[in-house]
Amino acid sequence: MKFFWVCTGLLFGVIAIFAYAMKLEIFDAGPHVVFAMLAGVIFTILLGVGLMALAFHSDDSGIDENQS
Repeated sequence: MKFFWVCTGLLFGVIAIFAYAMKLEIFDAGPHVVFAMLAGVIFTILLGVGLMALAFHSDDSGIDENQS
């Protein structure tokens, strides 16, 4: 559960940094590009967290060791 909260905090940190960068008008892209970038970042982080959680679960359950 601690891993979940750490990843959630990092996700909100990335979103906060991204929102701050958008206020500085560094990007001159429209709102559709901003939404696509934000959705891509969130999806990528969630995919990475999910795959790592599956890897840890697989290691803890011992299923991989029984299939040799």
